[in-house]
Amino acid sequence: RLAAATLGHTGPTLVAMATAITVLCGIPAVQHIATRHLFAKTEVDLATCAGCACWDTISVGSRETPGQHAYHSVYWNSNGCTLAMYCLTVLQALLCYKAVESLTCIVMRHGLSKLRPAFVCLTLLNIYPNYYSWWSYLMYLNEKTPMYSLIRHHMYFYASELIVAALVLHLCNVESAINRVKLSIVFCLAASHLVSGFADHYLFDPASAAVRASRLASFMHHSRNAGLMLPDLAHLLVSGRYLQPMLAKANTVEGLQLESPWSCWWRWAILLAVSMLLFCVSQAL
Repeated sequence: RLAAATLGHTGPTLVAMATAITVLCGIPAVQHIATRHLFAKTEVDLATCAGCACWDTISVGSRETPGQHAYHSVYWNSNGCTLAMYCLTVLQALLCYKAVESLTCIVMRHGLSKLRPAFVCLTLLNIYPNYYSWWSYLMYLNEKTPMYSLIRHHMYFYASELIVAALVLHLCNVESAINRVKLSIVFCLAASHLVSGFADHYLFDPASAAVRASRLASFMHHSRNAGLMLPDLAHLLVSGRYLQPMLAKANTVEGLQLESPWSCWWRWAILLAVSMLLFCVSQAL
């Protein structure tokens, strides 16, 4: 009943709920990670440490000391970046759960007939870009390298991908009204992603010589680019297909077609101009 009731919540309400739950889930992590600094632990010299000696071992207690421990699958230190990585992962898991819950509730209550197949496919295509953004931010926070310069630029993609994913998930339900505003947002963001992604992957940051020389590395590189750009292309085509009759509808009076459906070129020009503006914003960050 609770899951069904949450379907009626507005977007801001869901964001507030997800933020509150993330903060609550972060309290145990703060207690576990932050308060351990109050106890006597060997300090790690971040300027000179190397390899396993950089692990502060605060997370595992006093049975190990830095530099003296066996192999572990995961090493993580106790600091603000660790807490940020934890909260980011919790938030991503909550959003994934909400998406699965929403689709499952619709199917269980009304059946598959209440789903729009095109938007369900777009929702599935959104999985990899959102996963890639989450993983990238984990690496940015974990490595503390010059890659930090990419954080603001990648934030545009991360935030806009979440907006697109939320709108597409909302439109999966046939009872959710499709209008020009929702589709225009999806269209403009998808177009800006395509242009910016092409510029990032093939113009401003081409594959290194080592990547081009290795067949496997080149395949993985192009697979990643395809996994990020093909969903944007699909969003652009689907939203454009739904937008075309809506933009042309203004040219009809009482069902009589006054102009060609594509004569409303200026409306498409506005959408493309907005897309290019968003592209400029993404490159300026």
